[in-house]
Amino acid sequence: MRITLLLILVLLLIHFKLFAQFQYGVRMGVNLSNVKGLNSSAETTSTLVSPNVGFFGQYSFSKKFFLNTGLQYNGKGYNTQYIPSGSNTISTDYISIPALIGFNASQTIEFMFGPEIGYLVKAKSKAGSTQMDITSNFQKIDFGLDLATKINFSKRVGMEFSYSYGLTKVETYSVYVNGIQYFSSVLGNNRAFQIDLFYKFKK
Repeated sequence: MRITLLLILVLLLIHFKLFAQFQYGVRMGVNLSNVKGLNSSAETTSTLVSPNVGFFGQYSFSKKFFLNTGLQYNGKGYNTQYIPSGSNTISTDYISIPALIGFNASQTIEFMFGPEIGYLVKAKSKAGSTQMDITSNFQKIDFGLDLATKINFSKRVGMEFSYSYGLTKVETYSVYVNGIQYFSSVLGNNRAFQIDLFYKFKK
């Protein structure tokens, strides 16, 4: 009986210790995004500003290293200007899951790096007052690498700056001649600079 009680006590202590190493919170901010490598001489692209919002969990392996993950809505895309005239906005909505390894440089500054996977929910094109659903023109899954810096203003509030480098070709580029598809290829990689405010809940 004493051995059983001792074992239960040890397991409880381990549980509380692990729980004490886990933090969670919410984040929101803006994405400055573009798609690089579309390879079209008929258009130029520029940065699109979109929102992002989500929640995160952070598990500490030690005093210096941790794992940061979560679930986040990410607005991405780009603005385009066709030659000789005409402009368009391509916006894409992703649900993203990062898995970043972090390093505590100090109590104030943390650095993170790792992969991110995004699932495309919707893509649309807007030219003036005309909108079109172009979800079928994009790949559903987007893989990328994230590099981030977190600045803790207090134990709960801080700001995060991150850059997401897309590895997956995301947009289908097609050429039609007399209504017949002559050529089709998947081009372009997502790029996004993110600025977020975050709030950590009490442990």
